[in-house]
Amino acid sequence: MIHTFRNRGVAINNMASVDQNSNAVLQGIARHINCLGEENRNTRKKALEGIKKDTLQRKPTLEATELQLVFSEIAKPLLKIFSDPVEKCRELSISIFREFMEKAERPDDCLPYVMPVLVQRLGQQEVTEPSEEIRLMLAEFLTQIVEFSGKKLSVYLDDLVRILQRTILDPFPDVKKESCRCTSKVAKAIPEYFHMQSESLVSPLLMSITHQHAKVRTLVVETIGKMEVYFD
Repeated sequence: MIHTFRNRGVAINNMASVDQNSNAVLQGIARHINCLGEENRNTRKKALEGIKKDTLQRKPTLEATELQLVFSEIAKPLLKIFSDPVEKCRELSISIFREFMEKAERPDDCLPYVMPVLVQRLGQQEVTEPSEEIRLMLAEFLTQIVEFSGKKLSVYLDDLVRILQRTILDPFPDVKKESCRCTSKVAKAIPEYFHMQSESLVSPLLMSITHQHAKVRTLVVETIGKMEVYFD
């Protein structure tokens, strides 16, 4: 019994230490978060760099639990910068967000917030994100989300399909290729749900099967083949 109480005491102390470290970090970056709303582009850029330096690059390194607590507070402010008029700010916010997802304890907690933003940036009738490189970053981010989330993706299947319908037809070949890879991963992760919407992606895939780049054509054929395998 005494041993049990001691273990509980250690656990409580560890939790208190995590909260203390996380709160210290949040207090330290509060000014950076506020500066994300400033009109000056350099101020926003420096704020993003400050957030990265004081969280992901902090020494000693924050534990996954601590990063999760910090991430939960800064996720929404970072997502707002995904539509910043300055390309470098968009690039920084996406890269920071992706790194948090890689290191945080529960990366899929952010899905209710991040998926609508990805739909807004990638899933519209007209191209919303003007930068090819940023569209590629976002497409890679979507693949990353699929890899992290697995079965939990079923809730966001409509959003995924809406995005992939557009990105498979993206004028930038690298975005098309990444979209094919992402489609294959979605089909593998949730075949029992995905097959009901797979027809929505057959048309854009077939439209890309005659693309001038051989690598694109190859990936399109492979993607269609994988979709059929997972549904057998």
